[in-house]
Amino acid sequence: MEGNELKGLLQEIRKELEPVLKKSGTVFYSGRQTLGNGNFYLMGLNPGGDPSEDTIGASLEKWEEYRPDWSAYIHDHWTKTLGNEGNAQHQRNVRYLCEEVLNESSTNMFSANAVFLRSQNFSKLEISGEFLSQCWKLHVRFLREVKPRVLICLGNGPESSFDLVRE
Repeated sequence: MEGNELKGLLQEIRKELEPVLKKSGTVFYSGRQTLGNGNFYLMGLNPGGDPSEDTIGASLEKWEEYRPDWSAYIHDHWTKTLGNEGNAQHQRNVRYLCEEVLNESSTNMFSANAVFLRSQNFSKLEISGEFLSQCWKLHVRFLREVKPRVLICLGNGPESSFDLVRE
């Protein structure tokens, strides 16, 4: 997705998430090239880490500048102790799933979280039903673009993306 289509999508996201654009979080975990027909749609629960990190609005601005094949599972630095991008255990696990199990690079797989707000863990995630509806509205939009054969939800149980999607 490029040009006017991309600008229109970003405008739609900003409008939908306007009340939370200054809160910590992120929308995309994959680059622009994944916003087209694809086999898989990978969904985590929510961005983890320190809630003082980038805001949703700032993450959208950065995402526009990232290379089209960017992947948070390869190019982001999630830990201060390991040194290099892509070395956090969760990043390595997701890449293994993509590459070794699904035979697909994470750079080619659309990835986002069910909830776009960042928290250190599920119990600290403060979300309303209205915000979940806003997130799901955007996921429906992304699903229309990607048209995946398979939606992969990471985790299981009451604190997982699967549980939120199932509801």
